[in-house]
Amino acid sequence: MAQLSCEAADGKSDPDQVLESIFESFKDRKVKRKPIDGFNRPDDEKLYFWKNGFAVDNGYTLRYLLKNSDGRCNAWAEFLWACVKLNNGSGSRTNVIPEGHTGLDNGILVLDPTIINPGGTGPHPDYPYLWETDIDFGTSIDAQYDAPPSTQAFNDHRVYRNGVTIYDPSYGVKETHAVFYEANAFWGYPMQPGRAVPFGWPRVSYLRENTLVVQDCIWDDIQ
Repeated sequence: MAQLSCEAADGKSDPDQVLESIFESFKDRKVKRKPIDGFNRPDDEKLYFWKNGFAVDNGYTLRYLLKNSDGRCNAWAEFLWACVKLNNGSGSRTNVIPEGHTGLDNGILVLDPTIINPGGTGPHPDYPYLWETDIDFGTSIDAQYDAPPSTQAFNDHRVYRNGVTIYDPSYGVKETHAVFYEANAFWGYPMQPGRAVPFGWPRVSYLRENTLVVQDCIWDDIQ
């Protein structure tokens, strides 16, 4: 972490420049651990986002990510945050919570699917698509380390924000506003009556596409 951040921010004193320079190391989705460990043993391990899935309480921290070479979005947001703050850069971690203008969103879908039945065949007017009936989900969008995550659905998503600019270290994506980020990063949102979280979904869930014109999520800065 220290090596990545100090090399990237070398010669930068402006807090915004520090952030931009450090995020360049995340954009190509090829983040690794340090080349050599403290005992002069080769390391250079590739770091992944959601490569293998996690037990309920695992994968949330930077410590876990660096130890196991795989982590959730919070671990990656903490990674960027730690690198930036080590060099007095700008911004804060931000939790993106699916609420939406409908008030019924129950998760986030990050994928590039094929729509089998345009307009959907489901009974809900705001969530017209049925899981696997109307949508061919295909593969997930590549994340760190140029690998598709093992899941396409999330309860929420943690990123980094400076002013209105969004930095997503998990996917190496930068957008100039939350609306643009949602439009380009999230395909849409599920709604499952009677279920609190989207993991372990039944085969039929109601889905809707991102509106592309209004902000569909709550953005909560958490430092």
